[in-house]
Amino acid sequence: MKPHFQYRRYQYIQPNEQFFMNISSNKDAYVPHTHDFFELIYIVSGKGMHMINDKSFLANAGDVFLIRIGDTHAFHPLTSEKTPFKWINSLFVSEFINFEVPLLSETKYFGTDGFEIDYLFKIMIKEYEEKKSGYLQKIKGYLLALLTELSRMDSVPINENANKSLSKQTMIKEAVNYIRENYRYTIRMEEMASYLKISSSYLSKLFRECLNTSVLQYITQFRLEKSCNLLETTNWTIHQIALESGFNDEKLFRTYFRRQFDLTPGEYRKKYQLIDLNEQ
Repeated sequence: MKPHFQYRRYQYIQPNEQFFMNISSNKDAYVPHTHDFFELIYIVSGKGMHMINDKSFLANAGDVFLIRIGDTHAFHPLTSEKTPFKWINSLFVSEFINFEVPLLSETKYFGTDGFEIDYLFKIMIKEYEEKKSGYLQKIKGYLLALLTELSRMDSVPINENANKSLSKQTMIKEAVNYIRENYRYTIRMEEMASYLKISSSYLSKLFRECLNTSVLQYITQFRLEKSCNLLETTNWTIHQIALESGFNDEKLFRTYFRRQFDLTPGEYRKKYQLIDLNEQ
């Protein structure tokens, strides 16, 4: 995905602040773009597709994304005005925190894993809007806490001793990695649970508690995100894309896709394709 233009820090970030925060909605970032500052994004409401470089992610309320300097990204809102697609933008330069940003771009962090993420974003924007004495110092502390908390969600160490109980975050990370590695094939709850050395019922409970979704819904959503990327970047047939995304039944794939995006796969390709398919 090639950027159409680049945002510069001076357009938003005042030199005396080195930080900027606002709430965006719907098509504010529809056009692919890049920028020379960090951007931390928290989805407040609605649903949309988030394109980061050459990857696509379904963005729901509670999800968090980091955009690094030089990354290209854009949003495609997928909800109506009744449920607007809104997100909080936190823009900052590295000098503001004087700290190596521990998060990866081209991934998605689950802010719904804890109330603290939601609280930190909302208290930061409150401080920024009110600009009371010492607001930048408080925001810097909140931002460091936020980055640290998110990095823990993605980098929980794997327990090498199978006899010791794994933390919930570790098990979720392992389950998600299992899905990412096997989404093209049939995934059975019993096999995944056996791989994690837990029961199927506990695995189901884990997804509900940590990700606010079922195992099947998560797998389906992940496969749909993969199919979106293929629709945008290849000239493969819908049947090929369905199979490559893990759907053995093309009719079922079309049904899930229409239900999720209110578009057929073909309509989605015409609307969001990132390349000239005639050149392939």
